[in-house]
Amino acid sequence: MAAKVTKRDIITLIIGATVLVVFGMHQFVITPLLNKRTRQEKTIKSKKSVLLDLVLLKAEFERLMLKADFAKKRIAKRKRGFTLFSDMDRMAGVAGIKQNVAYMKPFTAVSKDNKYTISTVEMKLDGLDMEQLVKFLYKVETSPNAITIKRISITKTGKAKDLASAVLQVETIGNKVE
Repeated sequence: MAAKVTKRDIITLIIGATVLVVFGMHQFVITPLLNKRTRQEKTIKSKKSVLLDLVLLKAEFERLMLKADFAKKRIAKRKRGFTLFSDMDRMAGVAGIKQNVAYMKPFTAVSKDNKYTISTVEMKLDGLDMEQLVKFLYKVETSPNAITIKRISITKTGKAKDLASAVLQVETIGNKVE
């Protein structure tokens, strides 16, 4: 026996098919497009962050390269036969504190890339007043020979007079002598 399809059944089938098509469109077209857009927005945000980091790193790199070029020029301008030990001795004499030098210990190391030598001098100064110490430290820091103070320790020593002792480590970089 053949079943009669009523108008009501046809409308129900059309509504069901429409709901199925709308659900399928939503599930397989609209949702993936929205997810793709969200992923793209996250990717863009991430790439912008990476780009900003790269711009900052580039600026830092350029600043360091300028600083390195400046240091290379200062090293190149040194007198032939420059040694950190003799320069520190000379500066102590110019600052008028040579008699306050308790000891000076020089040592040299080669850089990891084997291109430069790192010369270091540890020196102890006894019985200085603050004015003498500041004058000497200023001479060291403003030396045209690219000398830096790596470490310093200052202690008060005099009771009657405000005297100080200082132990400082100064260093400089030089071209490796072959």
